[in-house]
Amino acid sequence: MELPPELIAEFFAGIRVDATYDQALAAARAWNPDLVVGEVYDFVGPLVAVRLGVPAAVAGISPSMGPEFDAHAARVAGSRYAERGLAPSEPRFLLDIWPSLRHAGDQQESDRHLTLRPEAHRSAGWQPAGDSGAPKNRTRPTVLVSFGTIYSAPAVIELILRELAKQEIDIKVTLGPFSRADYALDAANVSFVEFTPLAELLQGVDVLVGNGGAGTTLGALAEGVPLVTMPLAADQFLIADWVAASGAGIVLPDGAGDPGAVASAVAEVLADTPFKREAAKVAAHIGGLTSPQGVALHLRAAVEA
Repeated sequence: MELPPELIAEFFAGIRVDATYDQALAAARAWNPDLVVGEVYDFVGPLVAVRLGVPAAVAGISPSMGPEFDAHAARVAGSRYAERGLAPSEPRFLLDIWPSLRHAGDQQESDRHLTLRPEAHRSAGWQPAGDSGAPKNRTRPTVLVSFGTIYSAPAVIELILRELAKQEIDIKVTLGPFSRADYALDAANVSFVEFTPLAELLQGVDVLVGNGGAGTTLGALAEGVPLVTMPLAADQFLIADWVAASGAGIVLPDGAGDPGAVASAVAEVLADTPFKREAAKVAAHIGGLTSPQGVALHLRAAVEA
């Protein structure tokens, strides 16, 4: 369900600030930071940075919510600054993931505007196997179904799995906060996995089916894995629009309510080289962005200068 931008702005820039600012400020004073880093929907960190007189860095974890949200958020946040006798200040650094992917040929960097390479989470010291981790004797495609930790309701996912299991594919399903006992499905080509770092899960995967969470979407595309995405809430609709525009997958606005459509979309992506080709292009572009380590070093050098 898509929420109106004014309601989203009120929650992030108003209610959350009112509920957590005092505690965050006390913790920050005890820590005595030289830089405050937050994400684009965090309005507490930049306010704390202004109060302490230190710079802030903001990371864009999802595509822009658009000018309507920005206007509401600026108004709501501005009132919280005014209540504390402060004036809003632009963040010193913007850490950019999404827009640079949309405009691969128009990538701009400066001391303030930094591109940041998204990477799928991995265990310390883990290294991928050769040939994308695909088993040497693999004879059919592998599909990863992952709806994260909040939206992985077995009652919904099981209906999708029953349709997918009819195909000649192997299916891996992340359990999220649930267990294998929550699924009645017993199919030879479906396996369930406990929490595993995404980079490791993606090894040998041909398509990822999910709800458009930022980390899962970017992690899959960083590995060149095409998508079947069905947004359910929050910024997933924005991310789904981005996926559709990239050509790296299929978006099903009502996918979770139509398991047959999900299965058909998976079959189409598996059979359609352009989706794989566009996913590979996105992966190549992501690989050229500044690494997280590189961004961290830049921030440190800029703050120490």
